[in-house]
Amino acid sequence: GRGVFAMLQCAKCHPAGPIDTSAGVSAAELAPSLLLARDRLRHDWVDDWIKDPLSWVTGTKMPVFFTRLDDGSYSSPLAQGIDLPMWRGEKERMLRHFESEAELKEYLASAENVTNAMRDHIWWGLQR
Repeated sequence: GRGVFAMLQCAKCHPAGPIDTSAGVSAAELAPSLLLARDRLRHDWVDDWIKDPLSWVTGTKMPVFFTRLDDGSYSSPLAQGIDLPMWRGEKERMLRHFESEAELKEYLASAENVTNAMRDHIWWGLQR
């Protein structure tokens, strides 16, 4: 979940600690703090929100990362993105949890796996 959170750059919009306004971004321009997720959100729908935020709130600023396929399922772009040089460190960390690179890529290709991992990271990983 931490690796996926980093790859999708969630912390750029969602503060998970003190807000740094030195980059010229005000607190009002940021998305809600994910440190409040356990108090404000329902665990059972967070992964669906991440997967398709526009289906929940028309016009939301939350970016859409996952493509909805004709059969109603979603695809994740992270299986291809993991090979980019900028994600080398994340790939190495993630590989520790998988038997092979192919298994990692299969996991990252699933929007269900990725959104569940992000939800769980938001729920438990950020709260430490």
